[in-house]
Amino acid sequence: MTSIFLGKIIGLYFIVTSIAYLVNPRHCKKVLHDIIASNGLSALCGSIALILGFILILNHNIWNDFYQIVITLISWGILIFGLLIIFFKDTMEKISKKLQKHHGYTWFSLIILLVGLYLVYWTFFYLR
Repeated sequence: MTSIFLGKIIGLYFIVTSIAYLVNPRHCKKVLHDIIASNGLSALCGSIALILGFILILNHNIWNDFYQIVITLISWGILIFGLLIIFFKDTMEKISKKLQKHHGYTWFSLIILLVGLYLVYWTFFYLR
């Protein structure tokens, strides 16, 4: 997998999911709550994040250009997120509840939107 391809995929995914949250936060909060409340769904999401994190890191652990570093940090973040869900589900549930009370998901969505826009700009337009 090339950095440009991963940047396009991750950037588009970040833009779509962050806009979905910003447009309909109640629905997204309910979905996140339902996932966290279910042991089976939590384990499944943690396992998928773990597998995806390993795939991304094994294929893209590049620390050269800034956009490549961003992709690598996202890859490591996905892996760590999967590990946290699998090993520390209760702690992640508490963090999720605190984020919901203090508009944490909104701020997180805005940050993800900016990262997605950066990656899309860089990989679709700048690196031709």
